Amino acid sequence: TGMKPSRHGIVDFVVSARDTGALIPVTSAMRRVPALWNVLSRQDVGVDVVAWWASWPAEPVLGRIVSDRVAFQLFDQAAQDWKSADPDKARGKTSPADLFPEILPMIKAPSEVTDAEVTPYLGPPRGGAGLTAEQADLVRQFRTVVAAGQTYHAIARHLLRQPAGSAAGPHVSLFYYEGPDTASHLFMRDRPPLLPGVNPEDAALFGAVVDRYYETQDRYLGDIVTDAGPDATVIVVSDHGFKSGDDRPADSDPRIDRGKAAEWHSPIGVLAMAGPDVRRGADLEAASILDVTPTILALLGLPAARDMDGQPLTEAFTPEFARARPVAWIDSYGGAKADDDETLVASAGDDELVEKLRSIGYIGDERLTAQNNRGLIALDEGDVDGAIAHFEGALAKGAGTAEIRLNLARAYFQKGDLVKARGTAEALLRQDPRAKQAEVTLAVIDIKEGRLPEAEARLRRALAVDPNLQLAHTKLGEVLQKQGHDDAALTEFERSVAISPLSPIEHNHIGNLHRKHGRLPQAMQAYRDAIRADPRYAGAYNNLGLCLQEQGKLAEAEALYQKALAIRPENAVLHNSVATLRALQGRQEEALAETEKALAADPDWPVAAGNKATLLFELGRFADARPAFEHWVQVEPDAIEGRLGWALTLLASGQPQDAAMQFQEVLKRDPGNLRAHVALGETYLRSGDLPRAQEQLEAAVKTGEPVPRAWNSLGEVYSRRGMTDQAAAAFRKSLAIDPKQPDIRARLAGGR
Repeated sequence: TGMKPSRHGIVDFVVSARDTGALIPVTSAMRRVPALWNVLSRQDVGVDVVAWWASWPAEPVLGRIVSDRVAFQLFDQAAQDWKSADPDKARGKTSPADLFPEILPMIKAPSEVTDAEVTPYLGPPRGGAGLTAEQADLVRQFRTVVAAGQTYHAIARHLLRQPAGSAAGPHVSLFYYEGPDTASHLFMRDRPPLLPGVNPEDAALFGAVVDRYYETQDRYLGDIVTDAGPDATVIVVSDHGFKSGDDRPADSDPRIDRGKAAEWHSPIGVLAMAGPDVRRGADLEAASILDVTPTILALLGLPAARDMDGQPLTEAFTPEFARARPVAWIDSYGGAKADDDETLVASAGDDELVEKLRSIGYIGDERLTAQNNRGLIALDEGDVDGAIAHFEGALAKGAGTAEIRLNLARAYFQKGDLVKARGTAEALLRQDPRAKQAEVTLAVIDIKEGRLPEAEARLRRALAVDPNLQLAHTKLGEVLQKQGHDDAALTEFERSVAISPLSPIEHNHIGNLHRKHGRLPQAMQAYRDAIRADPRYAGAYNNLGLCLQEQGKLAEAEALYQKALAIRPENAVLHNSVATLRALQGRQEEALAETEKALAADPDWPVAAGNKATLLFELGRFADARPAFEHWVQVEPDAIEGRLGWALTLLASGQPQDAAMQFQEVLKRDPGNLRAHVALGETYLRSGDLPRAQEQLEAAVKTGEPVPRAWNSLGEVYSRRGMTDQAAAAFRKSLAIDPKQPDIRARLAGGR
């Protein structure tokens, strides 16, 4: 329950969006119910409780809306008259406007919250006696949380009990409870275990507030479930979690006005579902908030839209429902647009409220948050230049916040302009030597430039500031792994997973390290953990499939590859893995087709280029293999196997001189390459150049590798040059390696 999904209050239909730095008017956004679902899916919006009944009316009826203007708890509004019946002051609080008088008796102002209602949340000393000024102010702010929670819960229950409307069909209600999030921002720092820098008296007084408020929220949820009735479907969802244990930032304060509140959010949120059509006891493993709207649509029997980023969580449905109501699809529900003749009238107090929202960064004008948010959206969509323009525009207009500078540095990095990225991050670090995110950004730049010791030092400095900085642990693990310190790298990845267990990348890193050192069971478990953390993380499916492939479980491996391809159909790595599987099955032509798909996705990937060339060679298609090997060498000039394959292809195509040149190129790069020495020696042997053949084959046997063919070819050279004793010795060496060579044994016998 209860983090901070939307900016509007609660009942019947509630929707808001951080779009261009302004709140979308809920009344205009709700003119068409399908537009609601589109906005919920495409914007940064969440809800806490959704309840509905069995079927959907042909003409949906717009419900009643109560906004967070009724009891807005994020700011200090105790001095405001929440219960004023003045129409000007009430404008915009509800839709329709005449709903406000109906709910007015349910509004509880902070001043009406008694000490007896507050003290159960507190430890000693209780009440207002003996508190410091800061402690007393926190208690006063908490009264607002209590008042708002009681107010909205009373309104929620009241409206939930009202008839759904004249049209037959389900009643859909969306309730938002902000209390758990606000209580966490106020008091999570004081929760045990004691954080460094926290006053023990504050911890004793406020350490239990968050837990006790969650108990209150649980009671609220129980009331909603009871009121909704046994035929309702209920979803509880949050758009993020809150760091509450050892993962809490040790160097920052979660309070909204302290500047680093967002650091306390966790990507691990809550999703719980129950109802007649929900499979009891089902484990979704992991889901995204973007999946909520398509899932609701599917449960209502409405089609999901292909332009929604999420997917219906069909694994949550009962088999009976899934068979009877298979998911349908449409291209799009379109957008929300106000009627042309509609005039939007500002509500009383709008200016003050917007200024308060702007002051803590939830909304902003062209100077601040709007520009930053647009930059982040552009960056996410791959428009790096557009993102840079937005970030630089915000800075040019005076919004010199650390967050915007960091985003600008990251945008420069993504563009490949490492000089500007470094300069921007270094400037931020000069302003604040404890700017841990700037250290991490600079470390990422150092990694890109191959400056691994510098990157390691920066990451350790960031972790000295905040030992729970998850990204720093991950990047430090990557640096240590690149330096060959696998055990230390594994420790860092495990620390990262302990902080954020649903981040699949670190589980995948752990799996790769175990696999590298032959610990296949541990590797496979790590890959399974990555899939559990994110069922759409295709890389873990691929790596787990490779492990199964090594165990000879080809059917299981293929099932994983196909599942991953359903997620990432154009992924080159996945197609290449299928190619290796097909080759193991002896289905070379199909393997070749998969390498073609891999190269279509990534034409310059050396692994796929090499596999294609190798397959063509094995199939005897030397005319096609030659340009394939040439391409492999082009994209990976130092690829020994590529040059060796190219040379062997030339040899098989009847071009010994060109082949000899490529064998020589191999030996320039790898002077001890046995196969190149043998192949080049045999090429000279066939052409009659016995001295050079002898030179190459003697170099081959000096490598010490036990290869009978090298000794046999060298014995042939000695024999042709009249070096009988040396030839016999070479053949005996060959037989010592492999006694099952009747031709060589007969040759020795004939020689005697």
